[in-house]
Amino acid sequence: MEVTYGQYFQNSVQSTVELARAFEHALGRDRTFEIIKKWTEKSAAESVKNQMSKKPIKNFEDFKRLRKEQKKTPVWTHMLTLTHPEEIPTKFCYKVTECL
Repeated sequence: MEVTYGQYFQNSVQSTVELARAFEHALGRDRTFEIIKKWTEKSAAESVKNQMSKKPIKNFEDFKRLRKEQKKTPVWTHMLTLTHPEEIPTKFCYKVTECL
């Protein structure tokens, strides 16, 4: 069975989107965004900790390099367009400008 990146992405996030819509209906948009933001921050921190256990990150430059490498995988490059609007020695941001 062949699956496009769009179909893969839709299948992998569909239940999450439906859950977010249910939260929004029950709790309101602002509270839902607050919950999702907190969950995303926690999830991202856990992901970094997991990556560090596999490939030690000695400094912030190593962290930025690792994140950039991860975003170059075929799944990421076919599903998202990213920019790095701000990158200074103490801050690293990326912005999703397009998403399937």
